[in-house]
Amino acid sequence: MSSMSSSQTSAWTVLWCTVVMSLATGLGALPFHFTTRLNKRTEGACHAMAVGVMIAASYSLIQESEGLGNAWVVLGVACGTVFIDRCQRFLAAHQDLVEFSGLKGMDAKKAVLFVGVMTLHAVGEGCGVGVSFGGPGGFREGLLVTLAIGLHNIPEGLATATVLASKGVGVRELTAWTIITALPQALLAVPAFAFVRIFSQLFPFFAGFAAGCMIWISFAELVPDALESISPKELATATTATTAAFKALQYAIDWALAEANEGASFTNDNRNKGGLSPPLFLLVVMSLALASRTLARAANRLRAKKTFSVCVEDKETTRILEV
Repeated sequence: MSSMSSSQTSAWTVLWCTVVMSLATGLGALPFHFTTRLNKRTEGACHAMAVGVMIAASYSLIQESEGLGNAWVVLGVACGTVFIDRCQRFLAAHQDLVEFSGLKGMDAKKAVLFVGVMTLHAVGEGCGVGVSFGGPGGFREGLLVTLAIGLHNIPEGLATATVLASKGVGVRELTAWTIITALPQALLAVPAFAFVRIFSQLFPFFAGFAAGCMIWISFAELVPDALESISPKELATATTATTAAFKALQYAIDWALAEANEGASFTNDNRNKGGLSPPLFLLVVMSLALASRTLARAANRLRAKKTFSVCVEDKETTRILEV
């Protein structure tokens, strides 16, 4: 039995599928239902992981727009950068008046910027989902894209939740905000489905705009916050490992969905072009991340032992001098 075409797919079907997809973002906040307020070192690591997610998501948006209108992508990145910079300056000038979920001042400004950027990022994804439902693949293709983005929403929700938790936002509120940041996906998917031709032309600009905002806020806000609690090396390690893990997860999901959609594995030609298969690539990245974490812990233990030995030597020297 063939799948539904775009003419047989109703707007209500698109809406319900994308609402569930948006709600998946809230799963990223689940860890904070079982833990107390983060300590400073954990906050720094969470900020570094959020940077990794943002960079990976930005790259994905730009990559998906290639060939659809490269000039519009570049223009979107430039406009997004200017827009978020102006927003940051405006909020900085009026930060005494800014409030967000009980936060005030600098913390409120940072939270507003981050939530705003993640919400803008969802605009491009909503357009992409709606266009996929209205394309030649119809319901089947749209459902596969919805599933893929829904799974991507979980680590993005985790990134949003960690940033808000580090500012002291309560668990219920940060869970609500993680879901709110993804709601544009559902709100824009239906119009994009109804007006496929128009939104398919607008998608490159929206994607570039969101990517520009995300890249800017990563380096202007999240990186400085992370460096207040962790070293540059730890920041680089956590960010790189998170970016690699996010992209590996995306490639694995895309590979699995391609298998389900086509009923066949990648051809040898594709394997030669891509190198490792996505599942093997995911395993390699996870192994590298685990190795990096182990090395970092070993270095910390070695540093602690060295500090302890220096302290002991100082005490022994003091005793000798006293004698």
